[in-house]
Amino acid sequence: REFEVYHAYYCAVCRAIKWKYGELPRLLLSYDSAFMALLADGLAEKEPDFSEFRCFTNPGKKRNEAALSPGIGYAADALVLLAYLSLEDDVRDDGGIKAKSAMLLFRSAGRKAAIETEGISGTIEKCLSEITNLEKEYTSSLDRIADPFGRLMSATLEPIAGLSHLHVAGEEAKNPGSSESPSQDRWTSRDAAADKASDPTNPFGEGCTHRDGGGNTKDELKQTLAELGYQLGRYIYTIDAIDDFGRDTEEKKYNPFCLASGALDRKAATAYMKENKESINVSLNLSLAKVADALEKLPLKRHRGVLENIVFLGMNAVKDEILAKAISVESETNETMKDRALKRKYLKP
Repeated sequence: REFEVYHAYYCAVCRAIKWKYGELPRLLLSYDSAFMALLADGLAEKEPDFSEFRCFTNPGKKRNEAALSPGIGYAADALVLLAYLSLEDDVRDDGGIKAKSAMLLFRSAGRKAAIETEGISGTIEKCLSEITNLEKEYTSSLDRIADPFGRLMSATLEPIAGLSHLHVAGEEAKNPGSSESPSQDRWTSRDAAADKASDPTNPFGEGCTHRDGGGNTKDELKQTLAELGYQLGRYIYTIDAIDDFGRDTEEKKYNPFCLASGALDRKAATAYMKENKESINVSLNLSLAKVADALEKLPLKRHRGVLENIVFLGMNAVKDEILAKAISVESETNETMKDRALKRKYLKP
C-alpha cells in the first residue's frame, strides 16, 4: 500500500512537469521530487484524491496517480529549477558541450521555474557557487563542502510551509466569501496571478497559492522543514561522494574522500574505505538520525509511514549498498548512465 502511494506521487510529479513545462523536462524526473510532494501533501489539510490512468511508458497497465495539488506543483517547480541551475553551474565549471547542450534544451523551463519558485533561486545559485569554489580550493573537509549543499536543500524545503493548503491563515480563510484574489499563485508569475487563480483549467486547484499566514506555528514549521532539508542535503552529498570515490580517484576528479585519503587509484581507495568503514557508517547513521528527528517533529496528517520508510528503510538500504560497493575491489570501473541513475535513488522506499 505505501509503495503504491509513493509511486502515485512519483507519477503525479511527472504529470505536473508535463502540464507546467512540457514533455522534455519530464526527463528530469527523480525520486527526490516524489519525497518532496509526499511531504507537502502530508502536511495539507485536505485529503488527497487518487485516480487510475495509463502511462505512455506502459499503456497496458493501469496505475494510480495522486491528484495534482500545490505541493505536487511545487515539487515539480523545485525539481526543474535545481536541475537547470546545476546545468548552469556545470557550464561555468568546465564548459563541456554536453552540459551546454542540456542547458539550452532546458533553459526556457529553468527560467520559468525560477519565477514559479520566487525567492529560492538566488540561494541555490549561491550554494552551488560555494561548492564550486570549495572544489577549486581542493578542500579535504567533508564538513565544509557538505554544508552549502545542506543549505541548498534547506532553502528548497522551507517554502513548503508557505503553501496555502497546509493551514488556515490570512483574511481569505477568515472570510471565504471575499472576492479578493490570493496574494501569489503557486504556478505562475505575479502579473498573471489574479487571472490564473480563478482559471477553471488549472489542475492544481484554486488553493495553489502562497499565503503569508503568520504566528509561531508557521515559523516553527519553516524551521523544522529547513532543518530536515539541511540534514538531508548533508547526507545526500556525503553518500554521493562515497559512491563516486573509487571512480573519482581513477579519473583524478575532485572528491573530499580522495584528498582525505591520499588514494591514487581504486585499490587504494578501496583499502581506505575498508579501514574507515565503521566510522563512516556511524557518521552516516547520525545524519540519518537527525533527518528522522526533524521528520518526527513535523505535524504530518498523513503519509508518515511512507516517509519514515523512505528514511529508515530506503535510505538506509542504499547507504549499506553503497558502502558495500565502496569496499569491493570488484566494483565496476565503468558504469553506464542508466546504472548510475538506478543506484542514486536515495529516497526510494
